[in-house]
Amino acid sequence: MRTREIHNSLALALFVAVGILAGVSPVHAGSKKLALPAPALAAIEASFPGGKVMEVERGREDGVLFYEVDVKWQGRELEVEVTADGVLGEIQEDVELKTLPKPVADSIKAVLDQAKVRKIEKHDIRGVPHAGVCVQLAKAQIVYEIKACGKQGGMIKLRLDEAGKILAGDDDEDQDDGDDDGDGDDGEGEHEDGGDE
Repeated sequence: MRTREIHNSLALALFVAVGILAGVSPVHAGSKKLALPAPALAAIEASFPGGKVMEVERGREDGVLFYEVDVKWQGRELEVEVTADGVLGEIQEDVELKTLPKPVADSIKAVLDQAKVRKIEKHDIRGVPHAGVCVQLAKAQIVYEIKACGKQGGMIKLRLDEAGKILAGDDDEDQDDGDDDGDGDDGEGEHEDGGDE
C-alpha cells in the first residue's frame, strides 16, 4: 500500500514538473486536474492580484475556446473567462441590490415594482468572440442581469447597462457546444448538421 502512495506521489510530481516546463499550471478542478496555460494564469494574476484559483473548466462560445475559472478575490467569488493566450472575456459575479450603482437600482425598482428580486449578476465584458478569436474591447462593458419572481409567480428577467438602461435580451446563457477538448466534436459521436463545408 505504501508503495502505491509513493508511486502516486511521484506521478503527480512528474505531472506538475512537466506542466511547469511546458508553461502550464495544473489547477485542481473537481476530481480531475485541468492545466491552465501560463498566459491565461498570468492574465488572471495580473487582473486579480492575490486571488485564488478555485476551479477550472473549459467551454466554447461562438467558436472560441475559453477557460472558465472560478477565482476568490478580495472576499468576492468571480467566474472569469480567459483564452489560452490570456485574453479576458467576461467576468461574472453575483451582487446585491444595495451594491448597485444608483441608476441601476432605481431602474430595477421602477421596472420590477413589487416583484421579488432573486438574483443579480454583474457581467464585466472585456473581450468578445469574433471570427474564432476573442477580441479585446477598447472599453469594458458592464451588464447587469436580474432575475425576479413576479406577483403571480412567473420568472422575470431584466438586463440593464451600467446607466440603468434596459437592454434587449439575447438570452444566450449557458450555450455550450460541449466540445471541451477543442477537437471539433462534442464527444457524442458523429452527426450531420446539413451545412456545407
